[in-house]
Amino acid sequence: MQTSKGLPSTTFATQSLSYINNYSNSKPKIKQSVSRESGAGFTIIELLVVVAIIAVLTGIVVANTTQYINRGKDSSIQGSLSSLSTNASVYFDSVGDYTSLCSDPTVTNPLAAADKANDGNTTPDQVTDCDSNATEWRACGQLKVTSADYFCVDYSGAKKIVTAATCAGGDDTACP
Repeated sequence: MQTSKGLPSTTFATQSLSYINNYSNSKPKIKQSVSRESGAGFTIIELLVVVAIIAVLTGIVVANTTQYINRGKDSSIQGSLSSLSTNASVYFDSVGDYTSLCSDPTVTNPLAAADKANDGNTTPDQVTDCDSNATEWRACGQLKVTSADYFCVDYSGAKKIVTAATCAGGDDTACP
């Protein structure tokens, strides 16, 4: 309602001020719980799926890493045993035969290194073998990737992968 001069009436102004005061004094209500409809949070199933995916990926990484580590160990075994060809030649030049070659440090040290690469200890007879006579010698070392395979080197310069049955023990002085 308006007065004759075009100004609002006092009752209208009073009501408006009262409304403004009530509105400013009232505290806005804060939503205490988040409903699922808003999209916040994860369900237990979603979390379990994520954990399962992480576990599978971790398993793949660990398996591949182990395989590469074992291939590196195989290369170390092959390198240690390959050095025996040179060591045996030097030994033969200084001694004149191969009879005691397998007990000489120039052979036992590379055998120990090959053994350590395979199983962690340095006992040369655990996964390595060396046989010699006056004119011939042979040394074998078990590989890590496929434990049935051995790397064999001999007096003739042969360096090859053979099976356990042809390289384990015995008095053979040549790689099969």
